[in-house]
Amino acid sequence: MTRPSNDSVLCPGLVRAEANPEPTTPAAAFYKDDVVDPFAVAEMALTAVRCNRLHVFTHASSIREVEGRHRHLLDGFRDLLGADLGTPGR
Repeated sequence: MTRPSNDSVLCPGLVRAEANPEPTTPAAAFYKDDVVDPFAVAEMALTAVRCNRLHVFTHASSIREVEGRHRHLLDGFRDLLGADLGTPGR
């Protein structure tokens, strides 16, 4: 896919940081067993930029969050249109 710009968007989950080794945010509970090393995130970002990828996701587990958010968005469109927009993947 051709994109109008070569920007990449970093969408990180919980990244280990020396300044806050024991985070207590709501995200910390979600990612409690999946904290990513900052050097790994940097490598993911560099690879994405080199490969001209738009989104840089650091945590595969966040797909559940994205799916849920998009389900709510599609429900809003269905309410607006009064129609079935079909099922995902069709």
